[in-house]
Amino acid sequence: MAIARQTTGELAQPSESDAAVCVRIDRAMRMLDIGKTKLYELIGTGELETIHIGRRTLVSRARIEAFVERLRKSSF
Repeated sequence: MAIARQTTGELAQPSESDAAVCVRIDRAMRMLDIGKTKLYELIGTGELETIHIGRRTLVSRARIEAFVERLRKSSF
């Protein structure tokens, strides 16, 4: 996904239609800033749900956001 430059020289944010509904494991790791072992631990305990399409394992962006929201609420 290419990010276009705005006239001010700043990077434009991707539009809502450009955002993937699901992401691969490596992208989910970067989104959460965690390692592969921790991500698979979260998947194994059911804290993060995966989707399988063929041999590809994907994580829903909505599930990632819900997981982060649960963490935010439990930390208060």
